Amino acid sequence: MAEQQPAEMNTTIPVGTSPPKEVTVAGVPAQPEPQSPQQTLPQTPHNSFMLSPEELKALKEGSQDDPDFSALQEKLSHLNVDNEDDEDDDEDYDPEEDDGTMQIPPSVYRRILALKELQDAREVVQERYRRERAELEAKFRQEYEPLFIKRADIVAGRLDVQKPEPAPESEGADAEEEGDDVMGIPQFWLMVLLHNESVVDLITQDDVPALEYLVDITCEDKVDLTGFRLDFHFAPNPFFKNEVLSKAYDMASIVDHAEPVLEKVTGTSIDWKPEHCLTMREVKRGGKVRVVKRPSFFNFFDTPIMMTPEEQAQNQELLKMHLTYETDYEYALIFRNHLVPEAVLWFTGEAQQDEDDEEYYEEEEEEEEDLEDDEDEDAEMGPPGQSGDQAA
Repeated sequence: MAEQQPAEMNTTIPVGTSPPKEVTVAGVPAQPEPQSPQQTLPQTPHNSFMLSPEELKALKEGSQDDPDFSALQEKLSHLNVDNEDDEDDDEDYDPEEDDGTMQIPPSVYRRILALKELQDAREVVQERYRRERAELEAKFRQEYEPLFIKRADIVAGRLDVQKPEPAPESEGADAEEEGDDVMGIPQFWLMVLLHNESVVDLITQDDVPALEYLVDITCEDKVDLTGFRLDFHFAPNPFFKNEVLSKAYDMASIVDHAEPVLEKVTGTSIDWKPEHCLTMREVKRGGKVRVVKRPSFFNFFDTPIMMTPEEQAQNQELLKMHLTYETDYEYALIFRNHLVPEAVLWFTGEAQQDEDDEEYYEEEEEEEEDLEDDEDEDAEMGPPGQSGDQAA
């Protein structure tokens, strides 16, 4: 099969653990959102810029389809902070000259300007945080690296460890140790992948023999923390010629508290050996042979696809062969934040057990909260046939 060139695409897409969001592709204008009709508020003097308790409640509890809610949005959209008049102009208010824009009293306007200055100061601190964190990450990366190198040497059998002295009364202390002819830890990374309940969904039965040749997974962050690269290292194998399969993620910043914005995702083009491609298969129909995509862990190295939630719901079969940008990045974070730094815990299954325990306790807490809410509602309602006020 002819070698494919690595594909890459410039995108702007919010990423993280939340449900898929709208993607903006460079060069393609975004489609305007359909606007729902809004109720026009009567023109009001500038000292009515605050919301009443009733309006606040409506804003919190209303829906986009509620006319009152739309009216409040219209009122807030008329907030004007460009009032540079330092004089109290209450007496000069003329309803006939009011253009409908809500003006802010000068005293309040000065306070808003003060808040904006505080926001600017916060941005200066945030920029220093990004810079110093990048330096701190680089410092500790140098301490992590020799540990990961030694781990890779032990797994691959390039480095052996001293046999601990057996306890005097242990059974078989004098017996010949079995398995001395085994090098390293066979299938170490395969077991790491299989023990993660998310990653295991990517692996097919046909992938397993190829993943037995996986000898290491590493992650390298960019010096300025504007992205990272995952490297999957393979021993020589009958499936493909590549020694390393990589997946790189470029973004504005890894350390921002907001969801990072992916700018580019690039994967390695796999150089499959004849008759051993795991991502494509031949289908014979009507005397013709077609090459079609098939599910495989190695599809992870393809460029993700962009689909709306509606398209995803209608194309479940397609999602078995391709990852969306949102899902792709979630897998990348699993490798970067969990499997690479805690590989041995995933190999033994301890990490998965810890996650199961956390989920169990979280579910228990949610059930207790739901039960308390139900009890509170019952208490407010009072006995049958009696309202909460009457019960009090």
